[in-house]
Parts: sequence; structure tokens; C-alpha cells
Amino acid sequence: MEPWERIEKVIEYLKLNKSSFSKEIGLSNNVTVSRNNKEKRRPSKKVLMLIASRFPFIRYNWLLTGEGEMLAGKPDNPVTDEKPYKDSFRPSSGEKLFREVQYDSLVDALKVLVESNRELVETNRKLVQMLGDRMSK
Repeated sequence: MEPWERIEKVIEYLKLNKSSFSKEIGLSNNVTVSRNNKEKRRPSKKVLMLIASRFPFIRYNWLLTGEGEMLAGKPDNPVTDEKPYKDSFRPSSGEKLFREVQYDSLVDALKVLVESNRELVETNRKLVQMLGDRMSK
């Protein structure tokens, strides 16, 4: 399953449309989500983090790679209205963004961040080495 298909699956699971989903994750409009899906684009890591932050029961690693299960755990309540998630997941001002994130989702997100940081450190090391080589000439 492609990344854009995983986002469509999340939208379908949440019983939202692209516009309301975009607003839920903090985007001002649905252009990003719509273009990702329509043009079969790979969503940015930022968008994936917005999704995982807003819906902590959706695994970040699944969004990123498609590996494992979509759900880290089900929301506390079964579907009681038109939405299968609790509005209490929405952080209010002053609350920590990840206050109810499942442990596994945090671990998945941290693994991705650590790997990204390793890549940045290696790139910086190479740049410093190149600059050093140029300065010694």
C-alpha cells in the first residue's frame, strides 16, 4: 500500500472528508491532502507527524512505512457517534501534545527521528571534512 493510500485509509477509518481531516490535523485547507492523494504523492514527514499527533492511536511507523498495524490501540470508546475517535484526544491549550500517545507510537516516531538525525550528522561530518580539505590546499 502506497503512503497516500494509507492516508486515505485513515480518513475513511475516521469517517471524515479530506477537508475536515485537514482541519483536524492543523492544516488551513485540504490542498496538501488532496494533492497527495490525487497525484499519488508521498506525504511529507511533517504531515505524517501531524496525523500521528492528532490521532495518537494511528501508528506513525505504519503511516511512514506501511509495516505493522494501523492502530496502536483502539480509542477508549467504541463508535458512539459518526466519528470513531474521542474528541478528548484533541489537546487543549497548555496540555502536552502527546499526552495520550501510546508507548509504541512514541517509540516508532523516535526511531525515525534518530535515523534522520544520524543522516544529518553524517552529512555535516562530510561537509566539515570537505571544508577542511579545501582550507588545507
